[in-house]
Amino acid sequence: MPDRMQGVAFRFVLIGAALACSLTALAKDGAKPLTLASALKIAREGNEDFLISQEKLKQTKIMRDKAWAAFAPQVELYGTLTHSDKEIAFSGRMISKQDAFAGKATATLTFLQASSITGLMEAYELAKAGVESTKYAMNELSFEVARAYYAVLSAESLVEAAERSVATANEHLSAVAGRIDAGEALAIDEMRARMELVSAEGDLVNAKNARDNTQDYLAFLLNMEPPLVLEPPPALAVPEGTDQALAEKALAQRPDLIAQAHNVKAAKKAAVGSWVGFFPTFGLTGTYNATQNTGFSGDPFSWNIQLFMQWVLWDGGLTAATVSEKK
Repeated sequence: MPDRMQGVAFRFVLIGAALACSLTALAKDGAKPLTLASALKIAREGNEDFLISQEKLKQTKIMRDKAWAAFAPQVELYGTLTHSDKEIAFSGRMISKQDAFAGKATATLTFLQASSITGLMEAYELAKAGVESTKYAMNELSFEVARAYYAVLSAESLVEAAERSVATANEHLSAVAGRIDAGEALAIDEMRARMELVSAEGDLVNAKNARDNTQDYLAFLLNMEPPLVLEPPPALAVPEGTDQALAEKALAQRPDLIAQAHNVKAAKKAAVGSWVGFFPTFGLTGTYNATQNTGFSGDPFSWNIQLFMQWVLWDGGLTAATVSEKK
């Protein structure tokens, strides 16, 4: 038993030395270990999930631009070519040509539509939620990369410890064999030493499998090929404060909770916006016409301005259903 305790202590003493020696050897070979900061940067620049979240953020901002479009004038151009069976003339004036071009330009400005106002407010809340959701996705990715990073370092340390355990078990078996030859040990001692060696070799296989799995996962997050050479990061600083203070800080600063708060506000504005669908819409339309069929006026150009009100009194129950849906 004392020999076993000495072996356990010896293997832990050598863990730090082995790690330092491996890093020194890599430095001599010109290989540069991957730091935690570099790993986080690589993940943020190339991880597919994070890139998708950034594209979703762009979509929410485009929704805001689309909401603003409801307040901008709408301009349309319309043209026709009409072929008739014959020309029509009266008193030397061409009423209708057989082949006639006509064009119309229309500009419409809707200056009072309540649903557009609430829609714009909803789009702004969704855009804010998108920003916070992207921050949360970045935090989640960073946490996952850091966790995998530390897991790889831990797995490598366990492999080194297992290798030292195998070496110690071999040395112990050799020592027992020598004591048996000297008549100072029994055959059962050799059997026990061999069992310890088999157990240590099994632990080494398990440690290597665990290391390979953590290496593969970290490489997947970074879109790199394993194995990865890592540099141990500095010690982490533990946040200070009481549990209640830390919880309050989390509630105030966590991006996912802030995003949900904006989503709630957006949902409430959408509910209000569905109610205002019962209100009338007011706008202004200007039209400019040009045609080769001048008619009795003889003037190919004409224009008009209309102030309009549109009030849908019954739409088959669509607005009422939308109100229930948004609520």
